[in-house]
Amino acid sequence: MNNCCLALLWVRLSSLAVTRHSLYNIRSVDAASGVLQIKIESARGLQSAKLGGGAPDPYVSISVANRAEIARTKFKRSSCASQRPSITVTVTNELSNCRYTPHFGSIHNILLKDVNMHETLTLTVLDHNDHRKDTILGVAGFELALLAEDATREGIMAKILREGKDCGELVFNL
Repeated sequence: MNNCCLALLWVRLSSLAVTRHSLYNIRSVDAASGVLQIKIESARGLQSAKLGGGAPDPYVSISVANRAEIARTKFKRSSCASQRPSITVTVTNELSNCRYTPHFGSIHNILLKDVNMHETLTLTVLDHNDHRKDTILGVAGFELALLAEDATREGIMAKILREGKDCGELVFNL
């Protein structure tokens, strides 16, 4: 990728005013080529993976090329008793077919290298569990190379897949 494209894609670190705690992924800032800002808006039509069809407490884990987690959103409790306005429940004929639409509104700044531009941004949606390992609800992805065409993408709607089946949609901005 030429320098012209890189200039369009990335906010240069020298001109970026962010705190140390909001940058993830690369141990040394000197090794980074730029910063990708990700805003996770919401998940739509999210299906639960719980036995008995219980409501998930979803959060999104962010990684590049499905490697180690770089960042995550806060989980959203989905208990109907809590009356949280950020969770919309659509009930269909069967309880197990309930779908949830949590709103995250979470912004993350990810340090990237040039080689990351040929990889996939992996967004894994998980169900938070207090007493056991969190359950994967599904995975959405975005090819970072697409940013060469348009460096700012808003309203991206990526399908969340679990075992090849559609289990919702993730809405985010880059």
